[in-house]
Amino acid sequence: MLLASACYDPSEAPRLWKAFTAFYADPEAGEEALDMDFDWVSTHPSNRKRERALDGLVEAALEVQRRSSWCAFLQQKVLEFVGANTEAELLHHIRAAMTQAQAEEARANSGAAPQPRRRNTIGAIHALESQEMLKVMHGEAAEEPSPQSPPLAAA
Repeated sequence: MLLASACYDPSEAPRLWKAFTAFYADPEAGEEALDMDFDWVSTHPSNRKRERALDGLVEAALEVQRRSSWCAFLQQKVLEFVGANTEAELLHHIRAAMTQAQAEEARANSGAAPQPRRRNTIGAIHALESQEMLKVMHGEAAEEPSPQSPPLAAA
């Protein structure tokens, strides 16, 4: 209900928990393992149980959103802000960051004075997991990890 009252699309919440279920599923265990709920060993409900509970609340949440008089105004403002150039600008910044990283790597390999390098942090690992979750949500998850992508740490 909070998602709907904040003008977010509440129908995405069940998809998020479905993606969590798929992401953390053991492919060797098969489909039956996904239906097991071990609430008795956890302080939180299972991803599957959360997905089912949120599925039942989507219609009520959409009704709350329809009654919110300011949601249409806010959504219009977001559409004005996120224009056609937004994706191009984002890609430009990504390319600039990649170019800078390649230049730093070339400088490091050339024997110049070493620059302090960023260390992997929990935040970096979390960002990688978030990227993988988005792939699962959009159905783009690769069957096998690419040789360039580092393995994700087990949570």
